[in-house]
Amino acid sequence: MSDTINAFTKLFESIIDKYGPLNTVLIGIVLAVVLFLFRLYTDYRKDRERDKIIEEKERTVQRLAQEAREWRIVILKEKYKWTDEQVERFIHKGDFKDGVEARQKLEGTK
Repeated sequence: MSDTINAFTKLFESIIDKYGPLNTVLIGIVLAVVLFLFRLYTDYRKDRERDKIIEEKERTVQRLAQEAREWRIVILKEKYKWTDEQVERFIHKGDFKDGVEARQKLEGTK
């Protein structure tokens, strides 16, 4: 541990000797700003990727729900001989633009 501290102390002393105390502080500030901006950029990219994954998941859920409705309609019509009107009253049509809207409509919340 002490060797590491000594190594950092020597590094800072050599930077101060070469660039001066004010420039060393400016280099530290610039380095901190660059690291902060890099972190913001990587977080932004991760957020975009996560949003794309969630959007794809929502599309898959909507597709699977539609497929389940279609199978239910086929079963009700063929096996139980329901009319189109009976099926329409029983099966809820899910024409939503996204999953949030679907959940709000189905749960009755805003």
